[in-house]
Amino acid sequence: PQPTPVPPPARPRPPAGRAPPARSPSAPRSAGSASAAALRQAARPVGVAAVLRSADPARRPARLVPGGGEVLAAGPGVLAAARAAGDWARLLTAAQCLGVGEALLERTARYARQRTQFGMPIGAFQAVKHRLADTLLALEFARPLVWAAALSLDAAEVAAAKLAAGGAAYGAALTALQVHGAIGYTEELDLSLWLRKARPLRDAWGTPAECRAAVARSWPHTRRGAPAP
Repeated sequence: PQPTPVPPPARPRPPAGRAPPARSPSAPRSAGSASAAALRQAARPVGVAAVLRSADPARRPARLVPGGGEVLAAGPGVLAAARAAGDWARLLTAAQCLGVGEALLERTARYARQRTQFGMPIGAFQAVKHRLADTLLALEFARPLVWAAALSLDAAEVAAAKLAAGGAAYGAALTALQVHGAIGYTEELDLSLWLRKARPLRDAWGTPAECRAAVARSWPHTRRGAPAP
């Protein structure tokens, strides 16, 4: 007779209102700064993965709340390595934001030259010109911040680059929707692929508020406990 297969033990259910524990290295990574959960063994429960909502279906950001697990390493060196990894992720996300913003501006400017209204391209109207110019300025101001952060790898400069590039990309998305009009809300254009990336990238690996706080902490008077302006 064939032996009866023994079913695997059932996983414990998480408390009500909380997401299931992360199970493997393929689980969603933290969308914010590195936490102590990054120092725990991936094969065991590392904590609770709070999956965040995202407009991009290809991205599943989450925040890991430290929980039970075996600590593999600890100490100042490990924490410094975790912070450095978080800064690298934030810097690369800032570069992605810059690229998304440039792609959105390029497509929007091309559409403004092709779309006609009242017998002329809509790009000839002053209101459209101002929106495109403001978007270009935001991207051009963010570009040197991203380059400088890549050269220095300073945590405050990386946060400033992420703040500027993320805001510029999201602003480019809003301009693209405004200029394209109703067709910009449809999936008929590839524009929607870029729009779905702008907002999640702006908040990934440091929301604007978190990046502002990181920049403020680098100022000498804020280190002494004085409130940031």
